Amino acid sequence: MLTPTLTVLALSAISMALPTALDKKDTSCQTPKTFTISRFSKFTPSSSNPKPAQISFTYSDDSAAVLPTTCLLTGSTSISDTPVRCANADVSFLFTDNELTVFEKYTACNSTENAQVKSKIYIASYCYPSPPQLPLGEGISCQTPTGSVGGSLVAA
Repeated sequence: MLTPTLTVLALSAISMALPTALDKKDTSCQTPKTFTISRFSKFTPSSSNPKPAQISFTYSDDSAAVLPTTCLLTGSTSISDTPVRCANADVSFLFTDNELTVFEKYTACNSTENAQVKSKIYIASYCYPSPPQLPLGEGISCQTPTGSVGGSLVAA
């Protein structure tokens, strides 16, 4: 009588440990919800420096819909009309008056069509004189003091 009871208890414990179809999550179908901007920098050359102005940073999202990608705008420190594409063309951005707007395209769940999310965040930065011997040359360099900032993404 004890053996059948122990068998039932053992089977019960094993069945509770086994994953069910409801436990499985479709990791290939995730909507990006948050993002991180790392190593943001802005450079404005002095009037005697022929090197172009630039903005650069690394973008990553929480869902890994895109791997971390480098974003670079050369020749300006502001863009407000046409988004600049990053190294991964699914990510683009605008930057005006310390406001960064990021866009990310992704494949929507149960669809073959692309969807897009976006966010606008304020970039606080610390600016300092850049001496001529640095790679970008003489000018003003600005960076985020914390190294990274982030935000929430919403449907575009």
